[in-house]
Amino acid sequence: MLNILHIITAPCGGGAEVLVRELVSRMNDSDVQSSALYFNINSPCAKNLTLEPNEFSLNVGFRDPKAILLLRDFIKKQLEMHDNLIVHVHLIWPMLFVSLAVIGLPVKLVYTEHATSNSRRKYPLLRYIERLFYRRFERVVCISMGTKVALDQWLGSKLAPKNEVIFNGSRLYSVKARSCPNNIVNFISIGSLVGHKGFDRTIRSLAKWRNKDWQYLIVGEGAERHNLETLIATFELSDKIKLIGWSDQIEHHLHTADMQLVPSHYEGFGLAAVEGMSTGLPIIAANVSGLNEVLAKASQAGFLVDNPDSDCEWLHAIELGLKALQQNTQQVAHDARSNAEQFSLDIMTRNYKKLYQFLSSNNEN
Repeated sequence: MLNILHIITAPCGGGAEVLVRELVSRMNDSDVQSSALYFNINSPCAKNLTLEPNEFSLNVGFRDPKAILLLRDFIKKQLEMHDNLIVHVHLIWPMLFVSLAVIGLPVKLVYTEHATSNSRRKYPLLRYIERLFYRRFERVVCISMGTKVALDQWLGSKLAPKNEVIFNGSRLYSVKARSCPNNIVNFISIGSLVGHKGFDRTIRSLAKWRNKDWQYLIVGEGAERHNLETLIATFELSDKIKLIGWSDQIEHHLHTADMQLVPSHYEGFGLAAVEGMSTGLPIIAANVSGLNEVLAKASQAGFLVDNPDSDCEWLHAIELGLKALQQNTQQVAHDARSNAEQFSLDIMTRNYKKLYQFLSSNNEN
């Protein structure tokens, strides 16, 4: 039997965390057993979370070097119980620490690359350092083709053959029967309140949308909250834009919306967009790698903004989305749902299982 240990900083907070918990819950059968190890469960979204029997926490800060020793002890205990162990790592700090923790241990390493860009890639010297760590992994899974292209360029041709694409999977919510918005258009965005999510873009753009009444709900929490609140106050939009923080009622919030805005500067995939489309929502999104792949076959349910820093282009795309809803609301919902179903969690789980089985049956260097 294959045993997979997923390691990530926390059990919730973003798309990577969703992927880990879904893989762990879905991949437990006669062939594969999965578990998850978190650095800690201190994040706000984990306040009411109860760990399953196959989920564990080191109770250590995600940048604390002590994690290296704790990881090594935990993995050694797993090896005492399991002969065939694959350690699957997510996000940068677990990747760095696990690479060091397993030196000399008979485990196979897999890493999932969740983003097309990060701040480290601004510094060419770090390329050579990161190559040393990426070389430790037998496979690096990229969650979109855009993620793979960016990583191939960063690491170079010698390491590129280790990189492969397994598209992210998403929760698929129930489709909401919507009517065409008449008096008020309800927008929604979902994601952490961090700079690269670009929520300031849509706030600025909607501030200039004068010929229609609207409401805008932003679901998420993060370090940019104060800046966004200041921007909302500057435009005197506190009655129109609400920052409601973390929520475990994502399906409910999506059902109350008419249109979803995804203004990210970069995305590895676009999980929130798929979740929105699964309910029949049309998506207006920045034309960046990852997101444009998710919306490539969305037809009348997906509209890309080529210049995401342009208020005019956002408003033009919103008008196109509104026109599509006015012409045929049911067709928009059908296109959205059909496109979302390409990225189901079942498909993702099957593809990861194939990878694990391949690695288990091949002694690769």
